[in-house]
Amino acid sequence: MIDFNTHPILKTYKNFIFFGMFGSGKTEISLSFVRTLKTLFELVAIADIDTVSPFFRSRDEKAPLEAAGIRVMVPPFPFLHGDLPIIVPEVGGFLQNEAYRVVVDVGGDDDGATVLGSLSRFAKEHPTAVFFVVNTKRPFSETPNAIIHNMYRLSQKSRMSITAIIHNTHLQAETTLDMIAQGEAILREVSEATKVPVFATVLQDSLARAVSDHALSFPTMTIHRYLKTSWE
Repeated sequence: MIDFNTHPILKTYKNFIFFGMFGSGKTEISLSFVRTLKTLFELVAIADIDTVSPFFRSRDEKAPLEAAGIRVMVPPFPFLHGDLPIIVPEVGGFLQNEAYRVVVDVGGDDDGATVLGSLSRFAKEHPTAVFFVVNTKRPFSETPNAIIHNMYRLSQKSRMSITAIIHNTHLQAETTLDMIAQGEAILREVSEATKVPVFATVLQDSLARAVSDHALSFPTMTIHRYLKTSWE
């Protein structure tokens, strides 16, 4: 399991961007990651620029995040739960603010990458880690070739180079460790072909306790699931 107290990524970068295909789980990872940052740094912020998903958005956790002392940037109230591509102007300022560690939760697919592209000039001026999140159980992410195609395509649209891949294969409550191990095999091929490293395999905390019974290939990162759909 990754120990963020000692991991060099937190010393190397000040901004952390999570993007990828629709349904890859970027928002849940962003929510857990920003909470981890808050345990290590005083000034932490998260920007929700997801204009794609109507179900899972960081803005839905705005009150708990602010209660934890995390600065939350979301669209103005009239547009808070809408689907208009509105980016809060202060996001660029926080990406450049040396005092803050900043997490950016990006929407999926082409629309999300295009919105991210509008922030690329701010992000490139300071050390920024760009994570491409992959769930191999989602459409268009089930084979190495499909994943590689989408990595290059969305990287071009966002005008951002991918720092590392985050492996997040899951089917919510139906996720098994065997399923995750199969996803790792796919991502290993992707990493070898693209020379982009896999930063971590994500495990929900409900599964993390069973890791010792399986041999996973990549370092693991445990997350808690904060968001649920209305039918759960």
